[in-house]
Amino acid sequence: MMSTRQPTSVSSLVVALDFKAIIGDGGAMGGKDSQEFMAITPSRTDLDRWVVLDKSVASFDEIPAEVQEEIKAELLKWMVSGEDTIAYSSESSYAANLEMATNAYKPSNRVVTEEEVARVETPGVKSIDEVAAFLNISEEQTIKTLVYIADEEPVVALLVGNDQLNEVKLKNHLGADFLEPATEAEVKELLGADFGSLGPVNLPENVKIIADRKVQDSRNAVVGGQRRWLPLDGCQPRS
Repeated sequence: MMSTRQPTSVSSLVVALDFKAIIGDGGAMGGKDSQEFMAITPSRTDLDRWVVLDKSVASFDEIPAEVQEEIKAELLKWMVSGEDTIAYSSESSYAANLEMATNAYKPSNRVVTEEEVARVETPGVKSIDEVAAFLNISEEQTIKTLVYIADEEPVVALLVGNDQLNEVKLKNHLGADFLEPATEAEVKELLGADFGSLGPVNLPENVKIIADRKVQDSRNAVVGGQRRWLPLDGCQPRS
């Protein structure tokens, strides 16, 4: 006789897989988050797992390091697998996809003498890397300004250096139904500035500002001055 007893949880169905129960974005299902089950894909650059050595080669130790890196690069091109990237702890049950994962932020306690705000000409320089190289500073000393439209309202997002914005996190934080990057024409109309010179300077009152937690630790930062080639040096973020 076939049993009709149902399993008590999804986890009982996937005991043969290396899986984790993760916190995921609720998405179209609604709600702040959801629980999903993800099977963990082995590292695509694990040479011992994916590469079979010729009999004439005793071990990977005989293969030059630069050749091993070339092999790993090829593996990354060929072996496309997995539908998501997750962050998880090896010391606890915490696991989440990148849209929901958070890091352990600790405010900086460093003491820095604050400099006066000054305009610095940087002709022909637009990207974070270019600004940092031109001014001979670390990219961590710059603050990047991004402009979005959330439910038809402008939003400015501030990040340190080359940090990347997770748009799903921003959308969820704002509780917005629609979120998209502002076009260059929209930015020009809103701020009177071009891409490459944007900064949190003299913004219209109707613009909401969302800053990454790392921004509050910045001191004497370089930001866009809302004028081509004129970033501001010595800015001190305030909450």
